[in-house]
Amino acid sequence: MLTRLGLASMRTQIYLLAAVPIFLFACYATVRATLRESRHARMEWVSALAAKIPIVVAQLHASTFLLEAQSVLDAADRAGLSAELVDRRLPDEVDLRRFDVEDDTFRCLVEKLMALIDAPRAEATRQAPQLAVRISDARSVVFRPAVPAFPSPQSLVRHNLGLSALVVLPILLLSYCLSYRLTRPLIEFAADAQRISENQDSRELFKADGALEVRSLRDSLNVMQARISQMAERQSGR
Repeated sequence: MLTRLGLASMRTQIYLLAAVPIFLFACYATVRATLRESRHARMEWVSALAAKIPIVVAQLHASTFLLEAQSVLDAADRAGLSAELVDRRLPDEVDLRRFDVEDDTFRCLVEKLMALIDAPRAEATRQAPQLAVRISDARSVVFRPAVPAFPSPQSLVRHNLGLSALVVLPILLLSYCLSYRLTRPLIEFAADAQRISENQDSRELFKADGALEVRSLRDSLNVMQARISQMAERQSGR
């Protein structure tokens, strides 16, 4: 591929050197920002919910009557955290029997809540996602949070790539126009050289115009061509 690129026209090389880094950087920045945004939105919801659960558990610990515990559960339900108190152990539950929540316990809550978000939609429709928390030796709480419908990272990436294309495509078009403008004098040089080389008696001058270096080269070639013509006339006149 590099060999083909080396044999391509200068206009193509300049355009690719400008366009490929822009395209790759735009894709990388879009994907990275989208994944970070998606994870931030999920972590924000999970962290807020993980902070509420120990508060509800602490209030249940402080409840001495069943009516008080039911009031705590009703308040949690109004806050979007549906809960049910059960008098049995549950599988895969988080142990919150202690009043102080350690970092490992909080991290476990966050991981299990993240798993609820990533649960397949088919399972979520058959049964509401739930999180079991153990609050005493004989009682547990089953939390059934209302999980928001977070868009998948893949769909967000596709959407944001489409939006980025609206910005990148004009830049690529501008890069093509600039590469065309920069290489136009060289292409005119090549056309003039081919036309002049086909006619040995041609006195046509190079007409390419452009940057300072291009104009200097044009003048040098015209002077050289004039001298060659003069030398040819002298030799023919002898």
